[in-house]
Amino acid sequence: MTFLLAKIKTVLIVLAMFTAIPSIQHRKIDLRSIKLQLTDLERGKKREVESLVIDGEPCIYTDRFEKSICHLFRQHDSVFTLFEPAEVIERGIERLTTTQHAQITLAEGAEGKFRALSVIPPKENHVDVERYCDILDSESLEDKAVRYEDGIVQSFHHPVAKQPFTILGDDFIPGFTLKVPIDGYGSSNSFLSLLRQVCKNGSIALAPAFRTQIKMGKHSPEKVVARFLRTFNNEEGYAVIRERLETASSSYASLNEYSKLRNILSASTVDSTKKGWDEVCKELDSRAGDILSRYTISGIQQLPVKIQQRIPTEISIYDLFNFATEIGTHFATQNGHRRINGLMGTMLSEEGGYDLEGSKLKGETPEELFLEASKN
Repeated sequence: MTFLLAKIKTVLIVLAMFTAIPSIQHRKIDLRSIKLQLTDLERGKKREVESLVIDGEPCIYTDRFEKSICHLFRQHDSVFTLFEPAEVIERGIERLTTTQHAQITLAEGAEGKFRALSVIPPKENHVDVERYCDILDSESLEDKAVRYEDGIVQSFHHPVAKQPFTILGDDFIPGFTLKVPIDGYGSSNSFLSLLRQVCKNGSIALAPAFRTQIKMGKHSPEKVVARFLRTFNNEEGYAVIRERLETASSSYASLNEYSKLRNILSASTVDSTKKGWDEVCKELDSRAGDILSRYTISGIQQLPVKIQQRIPTEISIYDLFNFATEIGTHFATQNGHRRINGLMGTMLSEEGGYDLEGSKLKGETPEELFLEASKN
């Protein structure tokens, strides 16, 4: 399945579990062979990349290509806000003092063109895609456990000692989500996750507090990942998540917390082929209660954040989490899935706790809590 022709390595892997990893090529290139053509200059508009050619072959320009080549030049990708891409790349190549050669990873894209993924130093190592997919196959993963997006393979696994637990009658199984870049750019990371058994909703704690970075080493990085999968466990981390979820069940979501999720839900985060984002928003609004008319608010964004943090909705933080993970698992785009999990991870790990932590234990309605807060 692996062919080596004129320094080009092509691998085609299909994972029936969820998605296909496209045809991948790892090439050694002369950076001077990179040619960019920009759109015409228009007043008030920034020129964008219209075409990218590498070694005479047209490719699709991507954010990952842009960020990785900036990293290669030891620059932050914010430099692209100041200078045009062609100028940044040309100057970067000129200033390289060691070598003007590099490795580039290309993934099969639309219209017969390859998507340009990462550009990394010529001696940098990357995961062998075929071997890594063999490892995932041997894991006997559950349905829909693997996702692929622009050079990164994301997979859901269970730790060595998985101890299920129950909250409000819902059964959860601890897990962890592994994110491995197959193009050699960036680190491999593991994030603590939970699987809610009732409807197979997956929740990923995408926050530094729940992240484990995997040191890949210089040789056979896929073997390092295999060893990690066989040995990983984090009982303390799962205990923290369980405690935070139990507290979430006794806390009303504030207007601030509800708004954070509401603002994420858009046409770019909800897959319109599965469910309309306006339908998703209406369902969330219904569960939170008719906020605007109940509190005679003309618009949520007009209120300062400190006021939003004191106004309760009808939905608990726990139910807000369940709603978010249901959308993220079943109806979100890949970008939406990532953003929703990032928000949930941040809310779980915030040191200050939830805005109205333990508010449901008072036995008061949201209206009573609102009137009480209004007096202060």
